[in-house]
Amino acid sequence: MEPSPKKQKSFDPRVLTKEDQELERKVMATIEKHLRTKNIQKHAVDDEVKALKEIIKRDASLRLYVKNIGVGVPLETIQEKFSVFGKVLEVGENPNPGLIRSVTITFYSKDSVVAAINMEPSPKKQKSFDPRVLTKEDQELERKVMATIEKHLRTKNIQKHAVDDEVKALKEIIKRDASLRLYVKNIGVGVPLETIQEKFSVFGKVLEVGENPNPGLIRSVTITFYSKDSVVAAINHPDPILLNSVVLKVTAWRPEEDVEPPGAVGATCKPESRQ
Repeated sequence: MEPSPKKQKSFDPRVLTKEDQELERKVMATIEKHLRTKNIQKHAVDDEVKALKEIIKRDASLRLYVKNIGVGVPLETIQEKFSVFGKVLEVGENPNPGLIRSVTITFYSKDSVVAAINMEPSPKKQKSFDPRVLTKEDQELERKVMATIEKHLRTKNIQKHAVDDEVKALKEIIKRDASLRLYVKNIGVGVPLETIQEKFSVFGKVLEVGENPNPGLIRSVTITFYSKDSVVAAINHPDPILLNSVVLKVTAWRPEEDVEPPGAVGATCKPESRQ
């Protein structure tokens, strides 16, 4: 577990086999593809949401006209005030206010408009607002808006599951690359895994911190990074790495043969000592 002082060498990633290099290439290619796909999906969803909002704002039956707004009142305050009637899409200034400031408030639902109007009806017109007076064109527009929203929600849900599955697959690929893993001993019994992750994140982004299922008398963990540079930086760090005033023993995983990385059957790998 701890080689003699004569054999203490810095971890060198250049000794990776051709198989390791090919696996690294595939992992990086898969990650780049995932990031491109995720970015495209985000832009597509953003564009669709923007289009939906434009459709909703064209439906006059979802809008209120409010006068007598104080000059210094922020739009956010107005939105919060009217949100008691339902979800507000937008509060906008009237571009031609005259002497009295006024705004338009767009809701997601006609019920919200009805609720707001019926709270303070005009004394001269003691009638409740009746959405049934909508024209056929208004009803058709409402149907199209709802259909578009439902389609968007279904698409977004499918995209989320696809991205989640791809991220999960990526992490499994990365965890099979032993050159991205560290073996750390002398961990205090009460130290949370989150604290360990935070400690080692100074060397690079950490994918996972896992307990060693066969720790013996001393608690140990494995730390998986996204980059070999992070592993090299941690192993070759010139100063002792301390956690709760205890010096940690940090080594690299060295598979004895081409098998699955340590996990439930951790005996397939053994750590190599560092300086």
